[in-house]
Amino acid sequence: SPEAVNPKFDLKAIPTFYFFNRNNEFIGMIKERPKKTIEEDTLEIIKEGL
Repeated sequence: SPEAVNPKFDLKAIPTFYFFNRNNEFIGMIKERPKKTIEEDTLEIIKEGL
């Protein structure tokens, strides 16, 4: 996908999860390992991005 090769995403670790809001604006990412759990980190990013 174009996102995977776009330098603005600075992909340096796998897996990397990018999160975007409804306006296609970047709101966060989880890189390699979550701080807590994948579910908790995802929920935190989504809450902050709303």
